[in-house]
Amino acid sequence: MSSLEMIIQSYKKQKRKSILIFIQLFISSFCLAVGIGFFEMNISHISKVKSIIGTDILYTIINTTPPFRDLNESDNISIKKFYRDIKQDERVMSIGTYDVGYISSTNDLYRPNDLYRDKPVIIMDNSFFSMLCDKERMSIFKEENNIKLNMAFGNNISYILKKGEGVNVHIPTSNKNYNVTAVNMINKNSYFLSTSSRGYITNDINSTENMMFVLLPESEKPICSDKYFIKLRNDVDRERFIKDINDLGKKYGIESYTHDINYEINEYINGNMIPMIASITLSVILLILSSIGLVGVILSSILRRKKEFGIRYSLGCTPNELLKLIVGEIMLLFIMSTFLGITFSYIVSLFIENMEIGLLSMICCSGIMFLFCFLSSIIPARKIIKMDPITLINRGCD
Repeated sequence: MSSLEMIIQSYKKQKRKSILIFIQLFISSFCLAVGIGFFEMNISHISKVKSIIGTDILYTIINTTPPFRDLNESDNISIKKFYRDIKQDERVMSIGTYDVGYISSTNDLYRPNDLYRDKPVIIMDNSFFSMLCDKERMSIFKEENNIKLNMAFGNNISYILKKGEGVNVHIPTSNKNYNVTAVNMINKNSYFLSTSSRGYITNDINSTENMMFVLLPESEKPICSDKYFIKLRNDVDRERFIKDINDLGKKYGIESYTHDINYEINEYINGNMIPMIASITLSVILLILSSIGLVGVILSSILRRKKEFGIRYSLGCTPNELLKLIVGEIMLLFIMSTFLGITFSYIVSLFIENMEIGLLSMICCSGIMFLFCFLSSIIPARKIIKMDPITLINRGCD
């Protein structure tokens, strides 16, 4: 009789205990995968942000009421002076920004093309482009004229936009139109910042698969925006500079707020700290409780079957076969329960914003559960196989 047949027969003899072990392993793997998933979510977010822009870059947001595109001429002049003074500051190496637009309808330049709905076009200046860490992946080439510009587009857009095709891009905030030509596809696994200027710019990281990018020529006037990215020279007192920027905003009657990208990362982690700690604490508690119960069930199952093991010995079962039987029972339950536990946790993560059950969570969860199940079964199993058949049968009858 093969080891697998012996394991199946053993399951049939003790269905209730096998089901109990399976349920406890399932709960343990599910809780563990969820807990590790929250850690992976933060690690993944930080990695994506750092792949886009340096954490030392300063980000200045201007709070405007009404919306930026509806500002009067006086407010626009104040913002332009605010931008000019920052750019002329000796401590500033470069200042840049980007704006968000859409591909216009063929019949109306001021109406979005329904074919490209929810597919934003990012217009960026050279200064901002120089701050990006992932420039090579964007495959953008600049052309020094104001008539036609080149555009890089995401993988999902390649199904509706072909290389060499010309389209018109409209930027609502500045009410400008650009005639651009699609020239390159952006490499996969590339990300970009939020397309909204409200809140922290790194909170909503987007895949570039559904985005398009246009780099303005250096001869183009600076983009007038409600957000700016600033790269300082080395050895500049950052805190002093931020204070000076805020004072400059007050001088022009502008409500602005400046911080670096690293600050946003820390705020993101702090914002997720309470739910993360609560989830992991709950996961650990459930894991410990289920693990204690699991160890008890496994030990009880093995120790109460001494008579069975003694009889198997007497009938010619070798120590290795007995070891395979005891360990194999638990490991087969481990494979089924852990697979279902991780799968269920992944399905749950799809309905929880920002939660991520990725490869790291799956590997860590499987590894920990494997180690736990293996040790829980191999330790009592080795003790059993060292005993002679008569002793096992006699103790099994006690």
